Amino acid sequence: MGVPMPALGVDIGGTSMRLAAIDGEGRILDRRAAPTPGPPVDRQAAYRAVIRFILDGVRELRAAGAAVSCAASAPIGIACAGILADDGGSILRSVNLGFLEGRDLRSTLRAELGGAVELFTDIAAATWGEYQALTRPPARFGHLRLGTGAGYAQIQDGAFVPLHRRKGQHLDILRAHACGSARPCRCGATGCLETYVSRDALRRHTAEERSTSFAQMLLALESVVAAIRRRLGRDGILAVGGGLLEEYPILAESLGETPAHAPLHEEPSAPARMVRARLADDAGVIGAARLVRYTSPSAPH
Repeated sequence: MGVPMPALGVDIGGTSMRLAAIDGEGRILDRRAAPTPGPPVDRQAAYRAVIRFILDGVRELRAAGAAVSCAASAPIGIACAGILADDGGSILRSVNLGFLEGRDLRSTLRAELGGAVELFTDIAAATWGEYQALTRPPARFGHLRLGTGAGYAQIQDGAFVPLHRRKGQHLDILRAHACGSARPCRCGATGCLETYVSRDALRRHTAEERSTSFAQMLLALESVVAAIRRRLGRDGILAVGGGLLEEYPILAESLGETPAHAPLHEEPSAPARMVRARLADDAGVIGAARLVRYTSPSAPH
């Protein structure tokens, strides 16, 4: 089987939007970026800004030609920060992109751009990107991502594993149970990791509050990581990534300080090996482009 054809990836995050042409081996050939409309926002204006960014960016890359050998038929994968509707065509709920909720993004973009357009959650795209970047992917692979929010996805034998959540809420496995208190989360649940360890959580605290609550934040992170590693088992790999690890090195240090791409822990009894993620901020856009070429992994909503 030959190398897959190039594809386009889009990553709509809580802080920034990225669009890139990705070759068949996962390399970025050309890219565009812009800030995500931030609060306070006019919902309609913010939605139009996102659509315009995608349409203009795709058309520019197609016009560039060399970027993708970018024919109009090149598939487009779009990663969105939020929970997708059951049909995979719109965002059911998004804490950070509320102005996209209920919008039929897939149909709108297919009508404007033609060709294959698919939506994925941002964590599914990033996880697929990190998984494909490994030289020897393990049978069980998990990716925990800490940025504007906190997300996790898991792959087993090349396909995504369904993870339990109540409708519209964060994953059960991302609940911290060892912090002494269960903070209410905007998703409607309590004790979600995102309420302790995320860019949004840190912004909501003053500098004084942040320093006094940091021990609780680290305990929440360590609690969730330990549960994930037990779930993956001894032969699994957990990749931890996201911009928050770069902004707050103490988070990475709490898990074990080592260079990027190397194991964070070498405990012989550890259920799963833990590594730093490889693709940094490009994981979502690369993963969306690589994931849109596949139908078998059944990316989670």
